[in-house]
Amino acid sequence: MSRYVQMRANLPLDPRVKSLARMTNVSISEVLGSLFRLWSLDVEYGKTKGEDAVIPHLTEADLDEMTTEGFSRALQAVGWLEVSPEGLTLPRFREKQVDVGKRRQQWKRDKAAQRERQHATAESCQHGHP
Repeated sequence: MSRYVQMRANLPLDPRVKSLARMTNVSISEVLGSLFRLWSLDVEYGKTKGEDAVIPHLTEADLDEMTTEGFSRALQAVGWLEVSPEGLTLPRFREKQVDVGKRRQQWKRDKAAQRERQHATAESCQHGHP
């Protein structure tokens, strides 16, 4: 099953992204890549805790090693990361992902209904009914 990481189209313009770039002394493109890596970890290994996403067993050092030195502290400074004994927490991350999940489910239902209509039309034509 394919999994998706949602990123807003206007994310590069978010002042917090610019702050992350400034605090870590890297480009905005590198910050976006690091965010993608973090959010991918959540998709694969994250757990839901209320509206938060928790990535168990992941430490600040692990995240910095996979992204950019100082990235975890910069994320904490902008309110996008919390550290706990159970791992790293992305505060209110699930509430942002719910809308995407609902839209994806609706798209799947719409697509299935469309295929069913196409199948019914094809069968009707095969049996001589226009």
